[in-house]
Amino acid sequence: MSSHGVSTDGLPLDILATSQEHFFEKPHMDTGLPASKFMTPFCPAEVALSVQLEKMRVIEAMGARDTAVHRLENAYISVRQKTEIIDKLKREVEEMKRAAEQSAAIASKPEGLEIQAPTPPYSPSFQSNGFLPTQEPTLHIYEKSVSEKARLAALPLPSGIPDDALKPILIPHPYTFHEFLGNATGSLKASILQQLTTHWCPEREEHGYLLTPVFKCSTNPRVITAHRWAAVDVIGKMVKPTECFYNKDGKWYYAGVYKAFRMEDLSTKEWDVLSPETTQAIIKETTASRKNVSPQNLYEIAQLYAAGALKVACIGLQCVGFSNPMYRTILEQANNCARTGKWRNMNTIPNGTPWISAINTDTGYALNMVPDGLRLNLTPNSANVSVIDEGENELFDNGL
Repeated sequence: MSSHGVSTDGLPLDILATSQEHFFEKPHMDTGLPASKFMTPFCPAEVALSVQLEKMRVIEAMGARDTAVHRLENAYISVRQKTEIIDKLKREVEEMKRAAEQSAAIASKPEGLEIQAPTPPYSPSFQSNGFLPTQEPTLHIYEKSVSEKARLAALPLPSGIPDDALKPILIPHPYTFHEFLGNATGSLKASILQQLTTHWCPEREEHGYLLTPVFKCSTNPRVITAHRWAAVDVIGKMVKPTECFYNKDGKWYYAGVYKAFRMEDLSTKEWDVLSPETTQAIIKETTASRKNVSPQNLYEIAQLYAAGALKVACIGLQCVGFSNPMYRTILEQANNCARTGKWRNMNTIPNGTPWISAINTDTGYALNMVPDGLRLNLTPNSANVSVIDEGENELFDNGL
């Protein structure tokens, strides 16, 4: 470069200076930073500080993001817990509604049924309604059962009961005990007693008890769609001493002379622990005189028993004697039948002697003799049983 304003290349100095200025300012145009940043000695430190600030901003943003994610997670857990609580409350509300509907259905009178008479009041002079002294009604069901059995075991035993084991009454196949008694005498009466509802005292097998409905449902014979409920005499003919038979392991035995008395009715707790077979037998006996019984009717009656609206009477069976002549006569007659195979015109058993069978595993029937002049219309293996007075042609009701 010469002192006359001309460079060694022959270019004027002012043009060369302008080109150099554009050269140094080009980074400013490309990067957006002032030219002084590239021309000052502190430029690297400022750039490092800017980078550090940017890193801090990024870290702060990431921390805020993590905090937001954590809060969202907690909110999700809380919402899920609240949803589970709401679902549980909804289920409880549905169960309460269902229980309320069932209670209302139990409390209401069944459709098409009408109560004919209230429960007979307690009367010491009326044997069928007489009660034995009982303990506190709040006893536990097991303790109460034990107390009832203890009262039965405390009853006195009659004299004359043989010490030897009782001999079974052998009936040849295919005949039944009903056919044997029906042909052994013309003085028979039938009453229904099921094995599932009859129990014997474990300490003294001579005494026992049976379960029978207090109310029974029947159909109006004139209007088959009209049904009515009526209280029944739960003891009936057994208020007087009665000759009894029982069935064990498919064999019939003579038990002795029995007298029935009423014990405390079953509670709802005792009903709940009965076997399904026993409850079905009681319900079937309740609707024995009703026509067109549907499964819904049976379910409703079971609910009425479970709620305590219908009662089950507990009838004690006290052994008060043993007839040895009756015992020997029955065994001799059975042996003659087995030997000869004849079942007709066998009137060797004295007429007018009362009988009743306490258990029948095959048909659930119980048979008893009644005074002279009565004839039994009995269909084996059938619940259609009636007693007809031949003199007056009058139809009598069944016993228990």
